[in-house]
Amino acid sequence: MFMAVYVLYMTRDLGLSAMGIGLVFATGGVGSFAGSVVAEPLARRFGPGPTMIGAQVAFGLTGMMVPVAVLVPSWALAMVIASEFAQWMAILIYWVVAISVRQAIVPDRVLGRVNATMRFLAGGANPIGTVIGGALGGAIGVPLTLVVASFGMLLGFLWPLLSPVRGLFLMPAIDHATRTPGEPAAAAR
Repeated sequence: MFMAVYVLYMTRDLGLSAMGIGLVFATGGVGSFAGSVVAEPLARRFGPGPTMIGAQVAFGLTGMMVPVAVLVPSWALAMVIASEFAQWMAILIYWVVAISVRQAIVPDRVLGRVNATMRFLAGGANPIGTVIGGALGGAIGVPLTLVVASFGMLLGFLWPLLSPVRGLFLMPAIDHATRTPGEPAAAAR
């Protein structure tokens, strides 16, 4: 939903130039790199579960800066750049930790299928969200569509919060040849 109207919002509502929009997206790349660097230390410090939940909360909250930027035109570019950096940093922290947990708990013989299924489900939702975002943009306006999408991104933390992931304080370690998923490693006992 968000990406369906994001560039339109930046050009039409915020008046950003092509250079400004390029700067926004480039900053997202820097945030991605930063997230990939800090993911492992954060997961070690706080645990994989709390790190994933915190990253999802940060992703949703920092996304709110984008629709709010229209209210502060003189700070709009800085707010959108800060949001892009923080959102990509947060989502990379989440992805690195979530994929690491998945690789630790899923037996090697089905890991490819599990990863393919996750990619299909996540990627398959994109066209649905895009259509909804475009329809909402036309019905309630682009800025309000971004508010709705931002709340949707924020609600993403509920999935891991309401699951057993919230209690995951150590990275699972599995010897796929001799143990079953979920059995703690000798070092983690």
